[in-house]
Amino acid sequence: MTEPFPELDGTTTGSPDAPAPVSPDLLESITEEDLVQAAIEHAQVAIPEWEPRAGHTEVILMESLAQMLTILSFAVQQAPTELLEQLMRLYGTDRDQGASTRAVARFEASGSQPLYVVPEGTQVRTTMASTGEVVDFTTTGRLEIQPQESTSGLQEIVAVEAGAGFNGIPAGSTLEMVDNLPFLEHVQLDTPTAGGRDVESDAAFQARASAMLGRLVSTLVLPDHFQQAAVELPEVGRARVIDVYDPTDPEAGESPGHVTVAVADNDGQPLTPGQMGEVKHHLEQQAMASLIIHIIEPTYTSLDITLEVRAAPGANLEDVEDAVEERVQSWLSPARWGWGDMVRQFALVSEVSQVEGVAQVLSAPADMSLDGVAPLPSVDQLTVTVQEG
Repeated sequence: MTEPFPELDGTTTGSPDAPAPVSPDLLESITEEDLVQAAIEHAQVAIPEWEPRAGHTEVILMESLAQMLTILSFAVQQAPTELLEQLMRLYGTDRDQGASTRAVARFEASGSQPLYVVPEGTQVRTTMASTGEVVDFTTTGRLEIQPQESTSGLQEIVAVEAGAGFNGIPAGSTLEMVDNLPFLEHVQLDTPTAGGRDVESDAAFQARASAMLGRLVSTLVLPDHFQQAAVELPEVGRARVIDVYDPTDPEAGESPGHVTVAVADNDGQPLTPGQMGEVKHHLEQQAMASLIIHIIEPTYTSLDITLEVRAAPGANLEDVEDAVEERVQSWLSPARWGWGDMVRQFALVSEVSQVEGVAQVLSAPADMSLDGVAPLPSVDQLTVTVQEG
């Protein structure tokens, strides 16, 4: 099996469209044992007749000093991260503390009253089927249900706790009432839960910081400025700038004065209309006055891929199949794809050939083009056949 890819192991490393942050390694992988051994070797050169013995005073002092130096080195190693965080606060950029997942719930009422009210802050609950974890939500507004018009009503709900782990609860899931509202007969999700984010990791924060520091100008002028300013926002994971392009008139060719930025979230998926509006406002506030800013979604091209490979002798066929699927899904992930407009057959074969346990790629699809000015792939169907070696 291959090693897990960064985008598949649950960690967030920041946008691939931001400049790579540079973090010095001050420890240089030196352990306490290395420090003690270096001290012993130096002492033996300085005092050839001295013999180190476990428990002797000199050896104990060296071990104690090595332990103190290791603790000091660890503290020094934290300095770049802490200094960067303090510096970014001066520029108004703080570590993202995450966001709570949201959805729209349908509340069904029964009874003979002309009006039923679900107050703002009403608490409901569901249990995630995959983990058994209980998730509490509260309503974000007041809902009035008038049975003569409709026995049900829709209201946005937000998770009490922030985090990405509560995203993806499917529409139709039943919600249990925590607050006592006897007139409610049934509550369920009308939309899937989405929009939750975990507290930002060091790597993701450093990537955003690099994007902001990489454009240190007060006005957005160059195309790269708009791309870097977009990925400063915690909800933006992908950004691609298309200069002198007007999406309202795509057949016009070059359109001077127009700057278009395609944006997506950290998983490479479309942002909500509200988030798109926030990105546009963020860029327009900093852009040169003569420029017209457009924010668009990437264009996703559905791909059906069929691969046939021969396994190396002795390799487990199921393990090889899983590894090939993981490699292809990772390579063609919209969260990491490099905005190219073509999936080349040769490149696909090269990726699969690097999977442990694959001896030969027998067949692969021909070149596949990706549509749009900001193309991203979406693997809808992946079929891998593994032959014995």
